[in-house]
Amino acid sequence: QPNVASPQATSQGQTASNHGSISESPAALVFQKRIGHFDMENMNLWHHFIKHPAETIPSPWGDALPSLALPCDYLMHGILAMEALHLAYLNADDSTLHKKYTYFATQHQDLALGPFQQAMSEITPANANTCFAFSGLLIVFNFGLDGSPEYLFPFRTDKPREGLSNWIVCLRGCRSIYEMARAELGAGPMSFMFSTRRFVQQSLENGALPEPEDGKSLAQITDIVLNLPAVQISTTAEEMDSYRDASEKLANLLVSIASGLDSIGRRIATSGWAFTVSETYIRMLSEQRPPALIILAHYCLLLKQREDCCHMKRRAAGLFDAIQK
Repeated sequence: QPNVASPQATSQGQTASNHGSISESPAALVFQKRIGHFDMENMNLWHHFIKHPAETIPSPWGDALPSLALPCDYLMHGILAMEALHLAYLNADDSTLHKKYTYFATQHQDLALGPFQQAMSEITPANANTCFAFSGLLIVFNFGLDGSPEYLFPFRTDKPREGLSNWIVCLRGCRSIYEMARAELGAGPMSFMFSTRRFVQQSLENGALPEPEDGKSLAQITDIVLNLPAVQISTTAEEMDSYRDASEKLANLLVSIASGLDSIGRRIATSGWAFTVSETYIRMLSEQRPPALIILAHYCLLLKQREDCCHMKRRAAGLFDAIQK
């Protein structure tokens, strides 16, 4: 939940923030900020985003966000958090600036989460597009903030963990918003994100195939892995169907990429797989069952299609290394 400081504390905090002070702890810096209040550092982040949106998030998504964010405080804070992470990435060699922008990113994200969760409790035509947009920024934030391999899996049977394990949760949260507000999202500025499904279907109808090596490797999942006696003995019929479904959906998305899906479409397709796989598969992945991990390893073929985004650099290799271990 956001921490709301008194006017005096906020005024003092903004004075320090305006000078880029990072002498205080991240917790203290968060305390100095208030939802919907923006200082000159924030305006600098906003200016950088408006001037160079494609560096952080591509068009047309980057073009749609400003008009959605201006009347919505939590989405504005989400954009500033994302832009601060981008500047932290650009200043990775300068420890002072990197630390400063990472602090700013966590400040804005902490402030945004409370109002966003409140909005999520009742999706309406008025807030559907802003909720969906912010849920997309959550994915970017979770991928960009921490690259530690121990955070890559959605553990459910172990103690709760923070970090990149949230990326699957965020993606599936986008799906839940979409299912609740299809009409509003289809008529709104984010509607372009839903055209990829039609392209995938058209590619399949035209007989397109994945790259030969990709197709051969995916075929081994169903032909060899799922037929292993140890797997068949320990897997229910429902679980086996979930494995096949996750593998088939992955193959279909790889087909669409081989058919010439553009950059925006490739990024959406990458999200689409985790967006649509079954809850049963997610549970088996959280249990680290070998077939689920092998399918996830093939998902890295999709993740590599997003390495033109700064927050996705080496994410495919990092996930693959974690699966091998």
